[in-house]
Amino acid sequence: MLNKRASIRPFKISVSDSEIHDLHQRLDHARWPEEATVSDWSQGVPLSVVQDLCAYWRHDYDWRRCEDVLNSYPHFKTEIDGVDIHFWHIRSKHHDALPMIMTNGWPESIVTFLKLIDPLIDPTRHGGKAEDAFHLIIPSMPGYGFSGKPKKSGWTSAKMAVAWAELMGRLGYTRYVAQGGDWGADIVAELASNSPPPALVAVHFNTLFFDAKKETSQAKGRLTEGEQHALALLEKWDRAESAYMLQYATRPQTLGYALSDSPSGLLAWIFEKISAWSQDEPGKHKDVLTMLTKDEILDNVMVYWWTNTLTSSTRLYWENPDACDLPIRLPVGVSQFQGENGYVPKHWAERYYSNIVHWHELKKGGHFAPWTVPQLFVKELRECFALVR
Repeated sequence: MLNKRASIRPFKISVSDSEIHDLHQRLDHARWPEEATVSDWSQGVPLSVVQDLCAYWRHDYDWRRCEDVLNSYPHFKTEIDGVDIHFWHIRSKHHDALPMIMTNGWPESIVTFLKLIDPLIDPTRHGGKAEDAFHLIIPSMPGYGFSGKPKKSGWTSAKMAVAWAELMGRLGYTRYVAQGGDWGADIVAELASNSPPPALVAVHFNTLFFDAKKETSQAKGRLTEGEQHALALLEKWDRAESAYMLQYATRPQTLGYALSDSPSGLLAWIFEKISAWSQDEPGKHKDVLTMLTKDEILDNVMVYWWTNTLTSSTRLYWENPDACDLPIRLPVGVSQFQGENGYVPKHWAERYYSNIVHWHELKKGGHFAPWTVPQLFVKELRECFALVR
């Protein structure tokens, strides 16, 4: 599939004034539901919270600021298997830097990696050494952000892994590592499993998706504390958080009509997930605005709004389930953050990953660790990939 002569085109984000005007009109004419019949978040995001965020979005938020920041790094597009793939390609000034392809998930975007970029490409200015430097390749998955939207089904996480290998080949990299969380973890697992590209030397996950019920069915005797914790988190997830996945996996198109038309609806939908999954500790609710600013949250929502990719991004759930339980012989690093929605004991991972070189369970951070605890995340990547440099 490798085609080094394929076109790689510079790209710049440019939202028109008319699009911004349209957004403002929609926010001005939002029709609100009544307040919930409870005072907590058990029925969803409270009306007052969404109205406050929308008022800030309408009157105080500045998209041009975000656009300038995003465009300060070099963007490109290249067509792979009929779909335009958008990506940042940000090279370090350190010539011996290690190339790393990084992939986010849903409801994230390239925005959620912004705080990592400078420390990773320029470590000597951010508490590290020259030998910690990375060249960064940060693509948007097909159907996400500024990448094209597949017109036919079949863009599974496995197919995206093949596309990532093609992209790295087109860029001329003969030795690189891969990092992923959420859907990015699935793609990285597919990339590293079975017949990985010869240029791929190691991978890192900040989320793992294993079937806890299947794994515990292999237990002999009493479950370990870690296994009990994994099952408890799965039960909580199934009871309180998983409904959106079932909707996406069965009818992603239907939900898209509403969320593609209403900015207030899109904001509430994404903000609920950001708020719930940013927590440092499962089951304990802390105001997400103590971890992320309104601007940061709206920057991420804006990527989905401008590109109208809520529907196309969710079709990945229809294409295939989350699964990282694949055989991997390459060096593997895992960083599990305490607030993550799931948990994988190390001995489960060892059933599939034969060469775990880095395993760390952190007491801070949640599902969006690259966004909410970037310094910890950078430290994890430096320590993990130092072992294969």
